[in-house]
Amino acid sequence: GTFTLAECAQKNGVAAQALDVGVDESGELSAAPTASLAPPPAEPVVATPVTPDDTGGEVMPQNLDQAGGPMAACLRYAGGEWRRLSEGLSLGTCVQLLYDGRCERPGSAAYGRWGDQSLRLVPNRVEISNDNKNFRTFVDQGKGCSVPLVK
Repeated sequence: GTFTLAECAQKNGVAAQALDVGVDESGELSAAPTASLAPPPAEPVVATPVTPDDTGGEVMPQNLDQAGGPMAACLRYAGGEWRRLSEGLSLGTCVQLLYDGRCERPGSAAYGRWGDQSLRLVPNRVEISNDNKNFRTFVDQGKGCSVPLVK
């Protein structure tokens, strides 16, 4: 059901003024004592490959990876489904492809995956999780929401 802010605050044991309020994936107000992000999407079973007409204006570089290191599939979560951007990228290159130049509003997040790790863009940083629940900072965004290449 839908609760008022006061009911939600009481249910969560905090003052109504202490709630962070945001909008969840369904468009409903949501409140939490800490961050008001919608939960991460479920891990992909089968990702839809992105075709050249399906990239939303993204430029897909021909020589994607110069960073070296382990390679894995890079996926973006958009429109309620996982989209495979590339089969073999380094983590740093995947993060750049997903989030470089993209700014996220407070209370919202954009999700991606690299191999079996979850990626999350929140305001001013990209976070990573091994279990899709506990996220830690992977890299801070620079000016203009740029993401430096992490090797």
